[in-house]
Amino acid sequence: IFILEPLLVSLIFGLHFVIFTFQMNAFESTVESSMHLSNQINSFSTVAISIGISIIFWYYNQLNFHQQELIKQQQAVLVEKNIQLMRQAHFDSLTGLCNRRHFVDKAETEIKRIQSCRESCCLLVLDIDDFKHINDMHGHPAGDSVLKKLSDLLIHQFRKTDWVGRMGGEEFAVILSGAEFEEAKKVADKVRRQIEQTVFEIEDKKIKITVSVGIAPINEETENFDDVYKKADQALYHAKEYGKNQVVVV
Repeated sequence: IFILEPLLVSLIFGLHFVIFTFQMNAFESTVESSMHLSNQINSFSTVAISIGISIIFWYYNQLNFHQQELIKQQQAVLVEKNIQLMRQAHFDSLTGLCNRRHFVDKAETEIKRIQSCRESCCLLVLDIDDFKHINDMHGHPAGDSVLKKLSDLLIHQFRKTDWVGRMGGEEFAVILSGAEFEEAKKVADKVRRQIEQTVFEIEDKKIKITVSVGIAPINEETENFDDVYKKADQALYHAKEYGKNQVVVV
């Protein structure tokens, strides 16, 4: 009862005191006046002490409640900050895709799995053709919007089991899990055509882009990500050299 509000406690003990006094007055004729006065004093003291104790308990209960609420708020802030730090460490702030570091970690894990299971998959490296021209003509904010919209398109074009990442600038990479070489080439060319046919509407501008794609296989002979990335990047270089807007395999 001492953790109740002080006013409620005061009412309870005050009512008790009134009832007790009324009863004592009813029996006043049979009880000595000195004993009656002593009982009234004792009853009043009990009420006063009880109210004081209830106030103390209420105060510490309220203090503990506010401390617990403060701890909960601080914990929520820490959780949110940890989530933000994790996203900053793993994902690109502009596009929301895996950043280079996180993508490389995922690729290394996939390479080890393939080496042990003797499966195959492919690495695709995509680069927007003449992206500098887009920035120069339409401005960097428009260029950033193109990168965002292209990222959304890539996410929808590839499977959930595939990994899509932004390697930096206008370059993207994709790990096609379980895809054979010929299948990867067909998928890459389909995505390339889809990008070529897409009109990116940015404010009052309509922007069209093309991409060049380099493909390299990942198999049990692949040593690490750098090994396969160099091959895919070399294929991408040839795609640019041969006229852009095309897919080249190693």
